[in-house]
Amino acid sequence: MVKMLKESLLTQSSLLESFRAGGHDEGHLMDNKPIEPEAFFNEAAYRLPRLAQEVDSEVIPHLEQHAGKWHPLGFAVYPLGVDGVGCSLRLHVWPRAKRRVESFGPNIHNHAWQLSSYVMRGKYVDTLFDKVNVGGRDESVLIYFPFQLSYGEGGVNNLNPQGGQVALLPLETRVVGEGKIHHIKDDVFHLPEIEETLLTATLVLDSPALPYDTTVLLGAPEQISFSREPVTPEQTEQIKGELCA
Repeated sequence: MVKMLKESLLTQSSLLESFRAGGHDEGHLMDNKPIEPEAFFNEAAYRLPRLAQEVDSEVIPHLEQHAGKWHPLGFAVYPLGVDGVGCSLRLHVWPRAKRRVESFGPNIHNHAWQLSSYVMRGKYVDTLFDKVNVGGRDESVLIYFPFQLSYGEGGVNNLNPQGGQVALLPLETRVVGEGKIHHIKDDVFHLPEIEETLLTATLVLDSPALPYDTTVLLGAPEQISFSREPVTPEQTEQIKGELCA
């Protein structure tokens, strides 16, 4: 699969051409025959460094042509399209001290898809967690309420209580520098933490979604609804200025 992909990409003048306009920055496309994690990560390791060069030269200088939204964790998301098998490409940017974080964030969460992230600027810090028995009362065990993330009409996102609790132990903290790739397997709980004074930008490739929902972990069991606010033209100009500096 990886060999065939490489050969097909070599025939294109631009790798970005393989991603058609539009995207699913909120609701992911689902594939009944999902890509195996190792195969997806191998593809991503080949594609992302090359795609990043084109994003640097073709997208970032004209970032105002791309509509972005604020993720609840405080970074700006610019969808760059979806390829022929349903993988999405997005630019994530944590600007310096100009972030919009929802009142319930930051929060630990997982993804219902495979995810690979290439660091274009700054430093990406991510803590991964391991699920343990809720009955354990070790001081290092973290207890949360799980919520199912769903996408409603009009851009409204809902966090619906799943019931019960989830217990976690910190597993490892990854520090990923510029030019490096970070892979996260589906269903792994993690928490990105980017210094407020540090500009960080990552190019993210997602696989099509698996047949279950993303889970978000919160400290209280009440349902939450929210909308992802658009990145304003002024904010995009500030972000572009930081990226181009």
